[in-house]
Amino acid sequence: MRLASISDRVRRSFTATLEQDELEALVEPAVGELFTGSPAGAGDSLERRADSFLGVASGSGVEVPDWLERLSGTVDRAIEHADIGLSEFSTTGQLPEAVRWTPIPWDVIHAALKA
Repeated sequence: MRLASISDRVRRSFTATLEQDELEALVEPAVGELFTGSPAGAGDSLERRADSFLGVASGSGVEVPDWLERLSGTVDRAIEHADIGLSEFSTTGQLPEAVRWTPIPWDVIHAALKA
């Protein structure tokens, strides 16, 4: 009897997390391609990389593998962000402003602190 979960944990123990991170890094460009059409081929890259995870079991082999659960969450977040316009993070490297900054004069701050 072959216990896939033990075999897979021993075989991929060190690199599994790095491989999972690499796979998840391909999600946002693939979602961007889904919504805007660019970068071209991003979805194919994600699919090719995900193919290498197929057959990798965790736990008893009955439940959904951990890597697939994690990937699903990443995809859901990327789609949600693309839907509400928060995907600018990927292009600018900065989080969008959730609350606009309003400059407050020092004397107003000082008066509020004294009160």
